[in-house]
Amino acid sequence: MFLSFLKVDAMLFGRDYLLLAFLRADLAGRWHWPMEAPLVARLRSWPLLGKFPDGLNTAALALLGVVTWQLGHAALLDPLSAAIAGSRDCLVDQSRSMIGGALVGACSPFLMSVP
Repeated sequence: MFLSFLKVDAMLFGRDYLLLAFLRADLAGRWHWPMEAPLVARLRSWPLLGKFPDGLNTAALALLGVVTWQLGHAALLDPLSAAIAGSRDCLVDQSRSMIGGALVGACSPFLMSVP
């Protein structure tokens, strides 16, 4: 099992969808771990733990929302940082995103001089 996770870490470098595919293939295919539906169905059938998956999803979404708000509040301090963040959200491709951020950074003296 250690080698399975080592393979995933060595090959993927943060690609989330590939990570899930590798983990599903190794854990469910090779190690025969129950994935998603059987485990959740088993939890929901118990009276004491029936609402646990819903509460876990709600807590995870709340945590993501709070962290996103705090990071946005700390990072978007001026119009320049907002412009760079906006260029990142508009451009999906990473190379275009870097070029957009570089252009906004190069134009920063002009952006900062506008009242």
